Amino acid sequence: MSASEIGVLFAVGFAVFFVLIWCFVLWVVSLVSGWRRLASRFGDTSMFSGDVTAFGSARIGLANYSATLIVGASDEGLYVVPMRIFRPFHRPLFIPWTETEAESRGGAHLPRVRLTFPTVPGTSILLYGRSAQRCMPYLRRRFGFDD
Repeated sequence: MSASEIGVLFAVGFAVFFVLIWCFVLWVVSLVSGWRRLASRFGDTSMFSGDVTAFGSARIGLANYSATLIVGASDEGLYVVPMRIFRPFHRPLFIPWTETEAESRGGAHLPRVRLTFPTVPGTSILLYGRSAQRCMPYLRRRFGFDD
């Protein structure tokens, strides 16, 4: 076997190893964050119709999804899905506002909202940054929040 063949095998082996590690990490994150529990109740495969923001941020359970989410809001509820590279083991979520309890934790300049779900105990989503800003008009109407 020549040195170039060994180099190619090493490169392919490294790429496969990296993809496997990446998938394992995303699987663990989906478990510890509570995303999988939320997806079992609120997993959505239909197209969302409403306002969306890319590079959204949220803390879901123990995991911080900083600038990795697409967050949408409508009068019906909240839509959350990671960007494609972070999507393995993270089904899109659509959570109706009727299934949500919300608590405002920020002010006008740094809105933060903690969402909990009575039908999925032990899970929460803390929206912040542009994610919270995207949802705030709908949260104001639904829960009477002030900015």
